[in-house]
Amino acid sequence: MFLLCLVIDGAFGGGDIKLMAAAGLFLGWQNTLLAMFFGIVFGGMYGIYLLAAKKAGKKDHFAFGPFLCAGIVIAMLFGGPVLEWYCAFL
Repeated sequence: MFLLCLVIDGAFGGGDIKLMAAAGLFLGWQNTLLAMFFGIVFGGMYGIYLLAAKKAGKKDHFAFGPFLCAGIVIAMLFGGPVLEWYCAFL
């Protein structure tokens, strides 16, 4: 996330980067990637909803931390089975 912020100005806030760094220490790298994936999917769906309902424009920002927190919780509770299911396809 930090590297993405260096490439794209304003991609994520500093709090999002620190949250995922702490999650990485707590969850390990596999579940952290899974948590970030879920957070990005949930945040993307919310962004699509905001654009479709015309509640926000393309340049507007919204808080991404709650979606990352939801992804962290899902990765904590269901990370092992989801990763096993995914690895079965590889």
